[in-house]
Amino acid sequence: MEVRPCYLPFAMPYSQIIALMLALLVIAGGNGNIEPAMPPGLMGFLWLLKTAIWTFFVYWLTKKKTARLHFHILGWIQWAPLMLLATDIYFLDLKTFLTKLIGASIPGLIEILALGFYISYLIITWAAYWLGLKRKGLQESPLSSEISMRLRFIAPAIVPYLIITLTSGLMVSTKWQWLNNFMESKEGDALSVAFVLIAAAVFIPLMIRIIWRCKPMPKGQERDLVEKYLEKTSLKYGEILLWPLGGARFCTAAVLGVIPRFRYILLTPCLMEHLMPEEIDAVLSHEVAHVKRGHIIWYIIFIGLFSLAIYRLSYPVWIWLLSHNSFIKAFISMENTSRSLASAAISLPFGILLILYFRFLMGYFMRNFEREADLSVLDTQGHPWYLINALEKVSLLSGNSRAQPNWHHFSIAQRVDFLQQAARRPGSGRLFSKKLNIKKMIFLLAAAFLSLSPSLLPVNSWKAAARENITKIYIERALKHYKYPGRVFEYQFNRHSIP
Repeated sequence: MEVRPCYLPFAMPYSQIIALMLALLVIAGGNGNIEPAMPPGLMGFLWLLKTAIWTFFVYWLTKKKTARLHFHILGWIQWAPLMLLATDIYFLDLKTFLTKLIGASIPGLIEILALGFYISYLIITWAAYWLGLKRKGLQESPLSSEISMRLRFIAPAIVPYLIITLTSGLMVSTKWQWLNNFMESKEGDALSVAFVLIAAAVFIPLMIRIIWRCKPMPKGQERDLVEKYLEKTSLKYGEILLWPLGGARFCTAAVLGVIPRFRYILLTPCLMEHLMPEEIDAVLSHEVAHVKRGHIIWYIIFIGLFSLAIYRLSYPVWIWLLSHNSFIKAFISMENTSRSLASAAISLPFGILLILYFRFLMGYFMRNFEREADLSVLDTQGHPWYLINALEKVSLLSGNSRAQPNWHHFSIAQRVDFLQQAARRPGSGRLFSKKLNIKKMIFLLAAAFLSLSPSLLPVNSWKAAARENITKIYIERALKHYKYPGRVFEYQFNRHSIP
């Protein structure tokens, strides 16, 4: 059997989803000015120059590096479009230019168009990477299929944002004031949360199935094998799907969905072609364990509690900062120097917090959830050897180093070593799960404390100090015939108004 190496890091696009969240944060943090900071012609020239330099750099880097490093190159450079987007938003004044060009009749439309610039940078990066591989004879797929494949991979994270943003914008622009008032009320917030949860459970798995072009596994020996194993586990599911995304080089499996009717078992053709029946059973044991152990629900909990903590803490933190006169003066001074710098300074802490939370805290649990799912074969098959064989085959077929970990998975070598140790020490798997459950409880307690902490903080005294500081600065500026604090500060002050 000839095995061709895979130089494209196809996996669940967790890193790209985080990058997309950061891109949305960069876009939201940018404040449009009354007039663009530079003429449209100059802005267009700088945009083309910046984009051309980046395209050439990606092509040069891909062509220069050795084949064994190609897998890592794309993982590194796919973060760079965030810097390109930040340059557009904070220095080239992209949002102001778009507002002048098309207007902003629908709230959120400018943000969607700005997101299009980020996606265009991704496409340019992928195309330059593809061209570099093509020149070295390491790429056989057409460029159009590569771009289409990668866009479909991240589309499930983009489409819900587009739908929610456009729907919210249309509701805000409608003349039905009662509807706007309802959506801004507590009942409206509760309805919005309920809608998002239902969409996550029903709509998103169905959408992923369509976008990724998954088809029901045809009847035959392979489907009978999968159905027979799933029947033994008593797992309820909607359909067994063949997952063609990535082509013949993509060997993996996944489970989508929480509600049984909309839960899908995904298996790639590569996996079904190269693994023995016992190895396929081991992979299915791993995927079923994700459902039985509630890992999918925990991912929703992680995202929900992070959002809740940010929602609860952002206002007290902002008031605490305003209660310090030195912070207000430093912020106004920064904005007087550069409004873009002041806008970026507001978004930067949230971006750092998002990376730290998902990359380290949630990433820690994701890696250990994978280990807990691996351990399931000790109960279902009595030993880990078929799963170990499957992992080694997947590593060989993908062409990736078995010693290379990532932030949400241990490396193949680490997973194999862990399974071998668990096989030699009976009971170690249950001990591992017990310790992991304790850590999950600690996380829940910490999240509950952070969510309740605003009620324990002296927010009222901070409000009084902040009100006094802001009043003093306005009076000082008026007496000295200065302008009042700039737009970024005024926007934040009005947004987080102090009653």
